[in-house]
Amino acid sequence: MLSNISAQPESNPDAIALMNKQLMKLTRLSKNIAAYTQYISKSHYVNYKRVNLSDFITSLVDTVRKLLSDIPVNIIVRLPEENITAMIDEEKMRRAFLNVITNSIASRTGKLNISITVYPVVSGIVNIVIRDNGCGFTPLISADKCDPSSLVSTYNSFGFAV
Repeated sequence: MLSNISAQPESNPDAIALMNKQLMKLTRLSKNIAAYTQYISKSHYVNYKRVNLSDFITSLVDTVRKLLSDIPVNIIVRLPEENITAMIDEEKMRRAFLNVITNSIASRTGKLNISITVYPVVSGIVNIVIRDNGCGFTPLISADKCDPSSLVSTYNSFGFAV
């Protein structure tokens, strides 16, 4: 079949038709992968339980400090005075925090400063802000990383598709 297609596809309607057909197959496949990933992450492996966020974050930061003892890093944690509890999947939240911290380490220039601030509940919403002094994202990288069709990252461990 391919032997009948000329080397200049723009002049061969059969070549264009074949490329369109293959592109449609790839598009369907990528949509199926995205849908499956979303299905798995949202429905099957979620283990929500009520967790004290102050205890969770303090424990996580203590672990990170022990693991990063050989890296020059300063982690500042600001927690509200009142206890805040939230329904979370601890393992997924732990992975998300570690992913952000790993990205901070990868983007550091010199001594790394990370701040984690938990803002009190307002209308049932808790804001957790993680900041660092790394090099940051360019606008192009930021837009690309937030695109849900970006399933595989070419950048180091951004993990937004997880």
